[in-house]
Amino acid sequence: MVTYRLTCKNCDMDHTHEAEQIEGVSEFWKNWNKAHGENMKCIHDYVIETLD
Repeated sequence: MVTYRLTCKNCDMDHTHEAEQIEGVSEFWKNWNKAHGENMKCIHDYVIETLD
């Protein structure tokens, strides 16, 4: 498992998540934002930082 911190350059979003692998995480969040971001206050510009 990989723990990573997900923040946004445009807002104060700050979340910690775990994934089996870090590869593909960025693409997952970009796709999630496209699919679910239309009603959100911020169109996130994600920053992903690996914690371990």
